[in-house]
Amino acid sequence: MDFADSVQEQLSRWDAGGIVWSVELGGLGPAYEQAIQVAAIEFSREAKDLKLNLKDKNDSTKKFTAACEAVLAKHNEALGGLSGAQFGAARWLAYQWCFNGGPRAVAERAEKRGEGDRLIQITKFFPRAATP
Repeated sequence: MDFADSVQEQLSRWDAGGIVWSVELGGLGPAYEQAIQVAAIEFSREAKDLKLNLKDKNDSTKKFTAACEAVLAKHNEALGGLSGAQFGAARWLAYQWCFNGGPRAVAERAEKRGEGDRLIQITKFFPRAATP
């Protein structure tokens, strides 16, 4: 498995139409999961350069959440209208990618916990049938 070492590498692969490794968070089917993963990608794109005081969890959470909410306002309709649970999962994943070690670290932690079966490949190209 070829995990990205940084969020910037993750975004570059995504933008180029490549395969990106992630961790499954939704568990309710492919479209539900894709919405979470796309939101996490877009949240991380917006938040990767935020200057957060990670020692002040309350302040950093507020700033990170506000950045994610601003992105959601732009993409929510295209994502099918995220539920609160989807938003929370996507926000958590984006935070991990941006401020808690990056994509590879997220995958390594999942494997260490015995959750390697939750590692998935994602891409911005989601299959759909042609319009009848």
